[in-house]
This record gives sequence, C-alpha cells and structure tokens, in this order.
Amino acid sequence: MNGLNSDFILNPKLSWRAKGIVLGIIVLNKKKENINILKLARFSSEGKDTVRNTINDLIEKGFLIRKAIHSPQGRISKWDYTITNKCLNRKEVING
Repeated sequence: MNGLNSDFILNPKLSWRAKGIVLGIIVLNKKKENINILKLARFSSEGKDTVRNTINDLIEKGFLIRKAIHSPQGRISKWDYTITNKCLNRKEVING
C-alpha cells in the first residue's frame, strides 16, 4: 500500500466499516489535510451520521483519539485524529 501502515486491516476487532474510516483518516493525515466527518462522508456511500457513529465507536473502543484544536479566539478550528496502538496492533502511533 505504498508505505501506508496497513496493520489495522488484520485487526479482527474492527468492522470493515471502521477499517474504511481508519484508512480514510490515515490517507488524509498523510496528505496533511484537515479531517472532519463531512469530508470522510464525501469519500464513501455512507452518510455523515454513519461516519459520526463509526468514529464515536472507534473512540469509545480506544482505537481512535479525537482532539479539538482551538483558534486564538477559542473556537474549534479543526479536529486532530490519532490512530492508537490498539488499532494498529503495534507500538507506533499515527498522528495527524
């Protein structure tokens, strides 16, 4: 997969839907693009509610960390998504 960390594909604890979301996050992180639910939904046939629910499930299970990045005015300017070791089944963490 062109240097892309694909260990998560073999993780039996992730659904195929969740694996697609993780792959989207990894690809967008590597491209240094901002990630949000609407952008991820645009790249699939899944709606934004399904993407949101899948992301929340990944967070609840400890596979994904989402951190709000605030502007100087105190508003959320973007979200930072981190794929955890638990998802990758290894020691490295992919952070965007």
